Amino acid sequence: MVAIVCGSPNVRTVVGSKPARWSPLPTVKPGYGVSPRTSLSRGRSVVVKAEEVDFDALLIKVADEFDKLDNKPVVIGYGVAALFSLFFVEWLIHLPGLDFLIGFPVQLLGVVIAPYLAIRYGLDKEDWYGDIETFLKRTAELLPGLKKN
Repeated sequence: MVAIVCGSPNVRTVVGSKPARWSPLPTVKPGYGVSPRTSLSRGRSVVVKAEEVDFDALLIKVADEFDKLDNKPVVIGYGVAALFSLFFVEWLIHLPGLDFLIGFPVQLLGVVIAPYLAIRYGLDKEDWYGDIETFLKRTAELLPGLKKN
C-alpha cells in the first residue's frame, strides 16, 4: 500500500501495510514531567463549593419581569444598544494604539477590584443577586423612558 502522509511541512511516501501516524504533539517518554499524584501543597486541599443557582427559575423570573413591563420596545432598544456598545468598546480597546492606553488601565482596575469582590461575596457572603437587582433598578430610574408612571 502506498499512501501520502500530509500534515507536516515535508510530504513523504509511506510504503507498508500500516502508514506511520503523524502527530503535531511531541512524544514524551514515561517518567518525565509532573506525575498526576504530585500536589502543590502536601496535606492541604482546597474545597470550592459553588452556590446552587436554579437557572430555570432565574429565566422564569426574568420572563415574568419582562411580561410586566409596559414599554417593551424601549427596554429592547436599551438592551440592543448595550450589547452593541459592549462589542464596540471591545473593538475600540484592541486597536493598536489604544490597546496599551486603555487596555492596561482596565486590566489594572480589574486586578484591584477582584480582591474586594472576593472578600465581599466569598467571605462576607453578601447577596450578589440583590446587588445586581439594586443596580438595575437604579439604572432604570436614571434612563429616560423607563420610569414607571
